[in-house]
Amino acid sequence: MPFYKKIFYSKYSLIKQYDQVDCVPAALLSVLKFYGGNTSLVQLRELTNTSVSGSTMLDLVNAAKKIGFDAFGASGEYEDLIKEHLPCIAHVIIDNQPQHFIVIYESNLKRLLFHGVEHV
Repeated sequence: MPFYKKIFYSKYSLIKQYDQVDCVPAALLSVLKFYGGNTSLVQLRELTNTSVSGSTMLDLVNAAKKIGFDAFGASGEYEDLIKEHLPCIAHVIIDNQPQHFIVIYESNLKRLLFHGVEHV
């Protein structure tokens, strides 16, 4: 494994989603583990109201509040990320599909370090 990957994997908890609708609970669990918390992906599926259609931003915010985060939704540009507390969960559009969430761990004007919690 390359050196940079060893640093990344030891520094951050990377939770992968188990099916295509798990990106919200997997992203939330990744952030929770970053702060030393722990629960199961199954529990977060319930808290985020994950269905066959996935979860919404509102579901994410409400679930994050239930487990102790001061969570809110916001919109902005890439440059705004360097001003935010990281890690954070971002709602992104990939291939014109708007329902995907990623965890952003580091950001500056030249690069963005994120985990996409893709399906295993």
